[in-house]
Amino acid sequence: MTRPRPYTFLDVLQRWAYPLLGIMVGMLVIATLVIRLLQVLGREKRLRVRHQRLLDSLGEGVYGVDAQGRCTFINPVALDMLEVTEAEVLGQDQHEMFHHHHRDGSPYMEADCPIARTLGDGVERRVDEWFFRVDGEGFPVSLTVSPIMDGQEVTGAVAVFQDITERKRMEHELMRLATSDTLTGLPNRRHVLQEMDHELARIRRFGGEGCLLMVDLDHFKRINDEFGHAAGDVVLTIWAALMRGSLRQIDTPGRMGGEEFVVLLPQIDQASASVVAERLRAALCGHDFVFGGKHARVTASIGCTRMMATDERVDDVLLRADKALYKAKASGRNQVVLG
Repeated sequence: MTRPRPYTFLDVLQRWAYPLLGIMVGMLVIATLVIRLLQVLGREKRLRVRHQRLLDSLGEGVYGVDAQGRCTFINPVALDMLEVTEAEVLGQDQHEMFHHHHRDGSPYMEADCPIARTLGDGVERRVDEWFFRVDGEGFPVSLTVSPIMDGQEVTGAVAVFQDITERKRMEHELMRLATSDTLTGLPNRRHVLQEMDHELARIRRFGGEGCLLMVDLDHFKRINDEFGHAAGDVVLTIWAALMRGSLRQIDTPGRMGGEEFVVLLPQIDQASASVVAERLRAALCGHDFVFGGKHARVTASIGCTRMMATDERVDDVLLRADKALYKAKASGRNQVVLG
């Protein structure tokens, strides 16, 4: 009978040490991978936190959408401007929530939405838009839409917007100042001439009729001489109000300068325009002006002319109206003359 060979150190290594060593190496590799993964996740978390802080600190509203136009993130500024909570927005169709209609109330087709168009073609867009809050209140925004690309594929978009209500108000005010008479608030000469040009273009293209009234306040210098220029300003202001109250919404009364005014009457024949002119004349003549306890009567002479497709320039219309006005003044004033 053969006696078993005693264990040697080599036998112990082969049976126990080497497998344990393999296990230890494997665990070390796994631990290294786990550490590296944790480091990557930590960096990503810090990066996400940094990006979130950046979004939160921006003065503009920012939100992102996926390829289907559903909101994926939104910053606090956007939430404040839109008056919504994050829970109400995330996962929702941004077009249906924020700009489902145009400013005038007409439906806004999603295919025309700049965000939907960017999702379709990957082109960055900068436009002025109109956003709506959940309560239905609208406000103007300056909107920039940038695509999110994965290679050649558009996987989403980022929308950055600013509330431009104040900018629009200032633009409107500047336009008003540039096109209005400062004393009466009526359109000034420049604005009236532009409107006349548009009306002539409409008549040439579509036909129809239009008329122009040229108005001059009779003996206006006497008012200034007898009662002072402040009284003259009152007369001009009241006359402007009388015109506004006697005209249609589509009509344009304007001050050409001094005591000379015009009234643009679109889509009206000369017979009807003369009725309007007579109503304006009677309104001024019947108004009782009182300055320093003294009563004053102010009248107007009015020339009325047609606007025709054969008119080459606005000046042609103004010349005819001015000639009719001259006849009215030469015939005794305080009357309407057709020309």
